Amino acid sequence: MRKPLTECVTPETTQQQRIFSHPERDSVAYFFLRLSNIYLAEYIRHLHNAESENLAKREFGTRVCKYSRQQIDKGCSWIHQQKENHTDGWQYLDIDRCIGAVKEANTVKSIHKPFEPDLALEDQGAKDRAITAGKEALNKMRGLGL
Repeated sequence: MRKPLTECVTPETTQQQRIFSHPERDSVAYFFLRLSNIYLAEYIRHLHNAESENLAKREFGTRVCKYSRQQIDKGCSWIHQQKENHTDGWQYLDIDRCIGAVKEANTVKSIHKPFEPDLALEDQGAKDRAITAGKEALNKMRGLGL
């Protein structure tokens, strides 16, 4: 007989629902309000009654609650642009994809970050060593007739 595995213990789950704070509830409600405005018929088709809407809010709320209204606006404006440009897939309601759009719209890309000079080389004296090494290498090349 095999012994049951006791090393791989799954974490305990709780039946209690997470309690959202007022700003978190506001963010979740605002996100779903914006979705209902963007996807009119699709929203009604998928979340046709209050119970299914509440279940969706409960399921996706933990991912949406970390964004403010301004961040949600930014993402929803981008979704509007995608729908206007007839980009594939944006004509159908996909809550996961919409949350991803909000996330991406509020992510600072490396090309948009302000330039900060790297001072690490100057602090360690590496710049001076590099200059002297470059001069020495140039003198060697001149000595070889290159």
